Amino acid sequence: MARSRMAEGFGLTARSHRGAFFQPRLEHDSVFAAEATVREIGWVSLADALELDGGDLTAAAGAGRQRAVARAPSDQEACVPAVMSNVSAMPTVFTIGYEKHRTPDSLIGTLREAGVRRLVDVRELPLSRKRGFSKTPLAAALEDADIEYEHVRALGNPKPYRDLYKAGQVAEGERRYRKHLHNGSYEALIELSEALDEATCLLCFEASHETCHRSVIVEALEERLGDIEVVHLQ
Repeated sequence: MARSRMAEGFGLTARSHRGAFFQPRLEHDSVFAAEATVREIGWVSLADALELDGGDLTAAAGAGRQRAVARAPSDQEACVPAVMSNVSAMPTVFTIGYEKHRTPDSLIGTLREAGVRRLVDVRELPLSRKRGFSKTPLAAALEDADIEYEHVRALGNPKPYRDLYKAGQVAEGERRYRKHLHNGSYEALIELSEALDEATCLLCFEASHETCHRSVIVEALEERLGDIEVVHLQ
């Protein structure tokens, strides 16, 4: 189950998801010695990895050749490398609303500070009465900041459901948009889920993700991908 927390820095909410792998403690230059040992002995089982001086790879680097035996894994054992840098890269999805940003520069500053490399506009109609936030000028400003821009209309919230959100009927708006997403726009969701190899942020108008359909998109990504990290920027 997701765990919510407030992260320090530039005003964001992050939710971290579970990780399932053992990560030994590495100390300074011992990493390189241990990696050299692992390259020499190949793959070892998780039990072997844990047995190497209680996870102390500093000692394992010297003693590994005597104590760790390279062998083929059994059918019952989950096999992992003795040295693991971290859990395989967990996709990070950011979201943001520009409602409280007076200028595109303000928005871009928040994106850059968070390390966002790609902005996906999930407004049905990427037009705004706020100067600079319509599709063409916003895309140009993002390009100058070396941030990729993409508008995905298929992930937009149709007007009848937007009106429900505006009327305060958020739960009903979410229900209807969720149905719309899974029945008519799921292909766009799949394409989005397969293109999260760089830091991606979903953009809409509302400052709070709790009153915006982008929260439903994030939930659908979680259902499809499993372990992801979600960061809601302000």
